[in-house]
Amino acid sequence: MVGYQRAGQSCEACHFSTVPSDPYSYTFILEPQISPFKLSFSVEAYGSSAMVGLSEDGTDQLVIIEILFGYQSERKKIAVRACMPQHCGDSGREFAMYEDTSPVIIKGEYRPFWIHYAEGVVTAGKGDEQQSLVEWDAGDHHGRVPTQLHIGISTWETGYGEWDFCNSI
Repeated sequence: MVGYQRAGQSCEACHFSTVPSDPYSYTFILEPQISPFKLSFSVEAYGSSAMVGLSEDGTDQLVIIEILFGYQSERKKIAVRACMPQHCGDSGREFAMYEDTSPVIIKGEYRPFWIHYAEGVVTAGKGDEQQSLVEWDAGDHHGRVPTQLHIGISTWETGYGEWDFCNSI
């Protein structure tokens, strides 16, 4: 890990890279996170979406929350859905969506985001903005509230990505 400053806070940074895979899958990183937790990260995506999957056991099959940054062709949306569609069909459709007026992911540019998870509820936002842009109650949908989740990252089927995660120190 490398130390650096982010908006006035000291951080230990972990860097990860993702490569395209068809069908897409997650690369699981970091140690499992215990609820409540907040992840701050920046991603540079070359392709379509940058995605974070929260899994109960560190596998694609048990991803219970997907957060998609730059979702769909115009890259203006942040979406949350219940699971990977190839593992749960129609129940994996979006359950919460935010649409910006400009792209949230820009090819070749690092963009900062955050994800917060507590008591089954996931929220996500941009940069240092305190207000969440999207919120979804996964606990209510799934009928259970996991207290430990594994973090997976992906940049879809066509894109490469560079990720920097910031853990406060």
